[in-house]
Amino acid sequence: MRGWLTLMILCLSVGAAAVSAAGLDEAVALFQAKRYPDARIAFEKVAAQDSQNAAAHYYLGRLALYRDEPAMAETELEKA
Repeated sequence: MRGWLTLMILCLSVGAAAVSAAGLDEAVALFQAKRYPDARIAFEKVAAQDSQNAAAHYYLGRLALYRDEPAMAETELEKA
């Protein structure tokens, strides 16, 4: 579990610098408001625009964990 946390923090800090600020900010706000289905859609849009966006994949991985989809979470976190 400690390794996942380190990976998540690293990915967030590295990926946040290279993303569309408006789209990512909106997606993060939805996530923080616990509007997870809406946040998922928003992060998927960010990832579709920039497949190398580590922050989007990080949050998509977290959302997959909330949905109890560990395989999807692992895939997204590896992308991050």
